[in-house]
Amino acid sequence: MKMFGLKRIVEEKVNKTVDMASDTVNSMLDTTYKGGLFSMIVITIVWVSIFLYIAFYYAYMPSLMFSRPVHMQFKSCYSNKGLCDYPSAHVQLTKSHQLLMIGQKYKITVYVELPESPVNEEIGMFMLCVRLSDKFSYLVSSSCRSSRLKYMSQLYRAIYTLFMAPFYLTGLSSEKQLIQLEMYTDFEEDQVFIHFFLHNFELIFYYILYILSISYIQLQTFTSRC
Repeated sequence: MKMFGLKRIVEEKVNKTVDMASDTVNSMLDTTYKGGLFSMIVITIVWVSIFLYIAFYYAYMPSLMFSRPVHMQFKSCYSNKGLCDYPSAHVQLTKSHQLLMIGQKYKITVYVELPESPVNEEIGMFMLCVRLSDKFSYLVSSSCRSSRLKYMSQLYRAIYTLFMAPFYLTGLSSEKQLIQLEMYTDFEEDQVFIHFFLHNFELIFYYILYILSISYIQLQTFTSRC
């Protein structure tokens, strides 16, 4: 009888322990399920918020930067080598450029990539001019900036060339300089034509790129209005 009673007590304790363990496991599973569901809801809300913010940003905010290459044109001389007029280009801000907002002021920055050739070093200073005109081809304003290749002494050039020789030989780099010219700080899109003039016949360049970027102050003003 005593053994039977002891066995019964042990079974009751074991069953009680199993029930407690089962309740604990079920509680943990329920908590995990609720926590996972809550996390999924939070993640969904965050992603929807990010999507709505990006959609609003691209729908209402003006473009911070807009860049295009400038394809310069010129006339070649028949009798002598070289150019017979200044390289020039005309860029029209058409309807395909509606990333810019009318009335919003932008900066016009021109980048000119020049090879470090003996010709460019002998030329020294050169001048680039930009003219703005409206849709009736009336001149609104003009701006000119001068620059030149950065000076490098013979010692500096020798050390720099020696250091960059592996990159030159493998084609990863070349002997060139990128000249930055800030032409305007208050350009507006209603001035729809941009004319570029390079006032030098002999200057050798790889390419010319112009960038329209909104100023930080103007961006703050637009944001405060929204």
